[in-house]
Amino acid sequence: MGGWKRLTDDALQAARTRAKIMDGLARAERALFTRPTPKSARAQMKFLRTREKGSTKTLAERLGVFRKTVERYLGPPRSRRSASRPLW
Repeated sequence: MGGWKRLTDDALQAARTRAKIMDGLARAERALFTRPTPKSARAQMKFLRTREKGSTKTLAERLGVFRKTVERYLGPPRSRRSASRPLW
């Protein structure tokens, strides 16, 4: 009977070890693939462009906008007019 008890303890220990490994892998996977979503419009557009393998044309088609609109979001920020400059 002592051999049967030992086998059960070994199997139980192996099951616990497997469970720990699987839990660790699950945590690592969640940490790796769960990133916070980008907040700014430019960061969101850059993120979507990477998902479309860098193609602004494909991204524009997917979003239902012109390609130029996507490029405008991805380009450098536009400067604002100074409050001291006249509008005319």
